[in-house]
Amino acid sequence: MEFQEYHFLYRDVYFGMSYFAGQEVVYYQGNPIWSMCYSGGVDKEFEIEFVKEVYSFLRKAMRNVSADNPFRGPKEFVEGDYIYRDSNKGELGKFVGKETISFANEVVYSLHYSGGFIK
Repeated sequence: MEFQEYHFLYRDVYFGMSYFAGQEVVYYQGNPIWSMCYSGGVDKEFEIEFVKEVYSFLRKAMRNVSADNPFRGPKEFVEGDYIYRDSNKGELGKFVGKETISFANEVVYSLHYSGGFIK
């Protein structure tokens, strides 16, 4: 996935579905200035329709990210039996974090991420 505006380019490259790994990179005038690596996914073998439902909920949570903590989603987002949680340490320049999704009080998805400014 790519998005470009003015002198900035954002690129997200990932592989996999139920379990996936990827990297996001922000470029300024063609030079990489920030990056985040991530890996994770659905923790157990579930029917593909349930996996799609989990990722649909994840996309909703990600649309609620705050400007002061822009790594993944909000600290917590709840909809029905789904609960998204994110915890992280650091700042935009250097950080690590983990997000989870629970369904009916059981963790069904987890992801670890880290990144920061490229020097």
